[in-house]
Amino acid sequence: MKEFSRDEFSVFLDALLRTLLESRFGANGWDCLSAPANSVLLVDAIDAVLQDEHVWEDIYNRVRLTDGDSASVRDKTYLDTVKALFRERVVSRFQLSMARVEPLVWTTQFVEEWRKGNEILAILTGNEILSIAQTVHALEEGRIGILRPHARVIGVPRSFWIPSDGTVCGGILVGHDGKSRLVRFEHPVRIDSALILNLPRKEEISLHRQRTFEARAAQIVLLNPAGRVSERADQKHLAHQCWQRAGIPTPAYWLVPKEWTSNQIHGLLLEIAEQVPAVYVLPDDSTEGDRVGRFSLQSGQVEDALFHITQNIQPCNDALIREECGNVHIYYDGVPRRAILRMNVVKTGSGIWSYSGCWYVARDASSDVVSVGCGATILGFRDGRRALVCVEEGKSHFVPEEALDTESIISLGQVAVAALEHDAPDTDRSSLVAFDMIPLWRPGEEIIRWMLLEANARPAGLAAAELIP
Repeated sequence: MKEFSRDEFSVFLDALLRTLLESRFGANGWDCLSAPANSVLLVDAIDAVLQDEHVWEDIYNRVRLTDGDSASVRDKTYLDTVKALFRERVVSRFQLSMARVEPLVWTTQFVEEWRKGNEILAILTGNEILSIAQTVHALEEGRIGILRPHARVIGVPRSFWIPSDGTVCGGILVGHDGKSRLVRFEHPVRIDSALILNLPRKEEISLHRQRTFEARAAQIVLLNPAGRVSERADQKHLAHQCWQRAGIPTPAYWLVPKEWTSNQIHGLLLEIAEQVPAVYVLPDDSTEGDRVGRFSLQSGQVEDALFHITQNIQPCNDALIREECGNVHIYYDGVPRRAILRMNVVKTGSGIWSYSGCWYVARDASSDVVSVGCGATILGFRDGRRALVCVEEGKSHFVPEEALDTESIISLGQVAVAALEHDAPDTDRSSLVAFDMIPLWRPGEEIIRWMLLEANARPAGLAAAELIP
């Protein structure tokens, strides 16, 4: 008979569900079950397993809890939580690790033993839970810098946040053994400070504003508030304007208001085609690679770009047309792939700045760099640094490691933050902002040059970040 602690039992149930559903749908069944159109099928399949008394009889014959009554793991709230986490795992194709779920609520004593007199920093997020777990670890371990000294970190899904008084009824945290745990509190616990991250893409900007209003009303210290700085990051043409005024290298860009007619856009595209051979077209407030397309404009071929703007972006969004630039790729799985550097800048009220980063690598040699959700791979800062190649006219040249000068990256991050925050009130400034940076280098040059592509007020990928010395 196998033995599990109470919170380990959720990991056992996760493995059991995976085994039984795979036996029913086959090893390739996850393609079907992970599809959004089959969400009801997935829910019904999970319920069929966990409502089957024969399954539970077999569990009781094979498994024993070492620290509690087995009745606690039949609790509806507990089982609903395990189901929700398993669905997240299926949708991610099991790229997200399962968390331990505590079936019993945490008393005030448990909470105080966990926090050890420290303040609580909450990551206010969307409905998903597992996707924020590794970010909690990264903040706890100081992998992106110290946002708040002497703070314990908890990831708080939307349903666990009580905005009326700035308290939370639970969340995902790092336990004493260093493992992720989803816990519920017997009594709501007030948080001291908050970050707003991992929001649903379709309501990301509006929900950021809502969470900012709620946190401020509850007098919570907000580390990345919605305001003038986040607006400049969210509306990409505003970030480009800030950087151009400050003399910071950034790609050429053109804003297409959503009210423009097809003839106006066509004329602009013809003008652009005389200046650059290829462009990226995307909504001005695009997040997570939403509706980003690359288009060649050679020989005045602008119809595809025109169709993308008029049919996929208008009339709801302004469009941004941006020059394609950058010639440094990452050699990954035997081929050069396009890549950008994501750099996170952390600054505290005491004037301490920290810098961390990772690389976003395209899905394959012919693809463009987008978000992880759209197929990109994340690579550690040091690993990517050792695999840089310059691609010019079909030829590849490895870039020396020493060509990546960290001092120049850090300096660029500092002036980029200053440009975004110019004339912004202190209440709108952020303790955490990320930048996507395009590397440029040619054989014979001593160091890599950089162009600033985008800013992000709610950065993803923090779990993969490594401190930049």
